[in-house]
Amino acid sequence: MSNIAKVDKKTYDCLMEEPPERWARSCSPRRRYDMLTTNIVESMNSVLLEARELPLSRMIDFIQVKLQRWFYKRRNEAEGTFYDVSCWVEKELKKKIDLAFTLNVFPVDSWHSRVEEEGITFLMDLNKRTCDCFLFQFDELPCIHAISAIEKRNIKKSNFCSHWYLKELSRPGLPSVAFAITGPLANLGICEENLAFASQARPGLVSHLRSSLRICEPGFAFV
Repeated sequence: MSNIAKVDKKTYDCLMEEPPERWARSCSPRRRYDMLTTNIVESMNSVLLEARELPLSRMIDFIQVKLQRWFYKRRNEAEGTFYDVSCWVEKELKKKIDLAFTLNVFPVDSWHSRVEEEGITFLMDLNKRTCDCFLFQFDELPCIHAISAIEKRNIKKSNFCSHWYLKELSRPGLPSVAFAITGPLANLGICEENLAFASQARPGLVSHLRSSLRICEPGFAFV
């Protein structure tokens, strides 16, 4: 920061209007907003867009079937892989290998290397998992400079990935089975008149209609 103040005092004053801990990615030890943060709520809303027009019991059935397919597919992929990391991470590492082989690597010691890419020198530390390009720190995956140094030493690339990407950590997060709903709720039905009326109603009325339905005998419901 002292160097910035020497070059441009106005820029320094502008930066210091907010404390460094409130700065964006450059002040974060890792990529907080790009790596693990996803808008899962909006993603599920998109998946359930059409199902939300169904009666409550049918919507629950739709969600159960969808989750059952997802978990079954991902559980089989996790159990069938022979990699130490997830399939997605392995694919990402393979994408970088060809470019990593074009770089010039100059080992400094057991952990440090100097890597040259298009005339630019990057200092890389495998022990601390850092690189001057900062992608190693942000993604917590080996960058192309780290991969070139790792290949030079004949070490497994998965050893330098974050533990969040390891296969044994992702598998326990998948439930064994997503069972279907049984019992009275599974037999709940909606009268034909209500179905026809709900399909023609304004979108704002659908949630009101669903909340106003009362369960009677199996196979029937009325407003």
